[in-house]
Amino acid sequence: MLRRDSLRIAARAAAAPVLQRGIGQRLKAKNAMPEDNKYYEYIRTSIRYPVMALRYLVEGDITMELTIDATGQVTAVKELANTIPPGAADRDVMVQQVRLLLAQLHFEPASTTTEEEITVRYAFQ
Repeated sequence: MLRRDSLRIAARAAAAPVLQRGIGQRLKAKNAMPEDNKYYEYIRTSIRYPVMALRYLVEGDITMELTIDATGQVTAVKELANTIPPGAADRDVMVQQVRLLLAQLHFEPASTTTEEEITVRYAFQ
């Protein structure tokens, strides 16, 4: 399952939007700008609930730290926090999917390397 999702996510890399830096702070402060909607649309159309996580109604937030080089490419993704219960069905698959999706993001160029902290939520609405 993860391999198929990984290939699908990699294929969507070209569709990843170019984001303004500082999006992590804006999302955390619930102060998103209209141009941040590209991020929400990308996540909404790209992320898939793993089958076993759906079956067992697994929910939670995964927070990752992204390192972005001066050209706007994500060069590192590190897990900072995870509220999905340890041992929950498909927890590792969910983390890997978020890691792959966030690694595909592109940011506007800047003069230096920056970091973004972004949380992705798996939840039933």
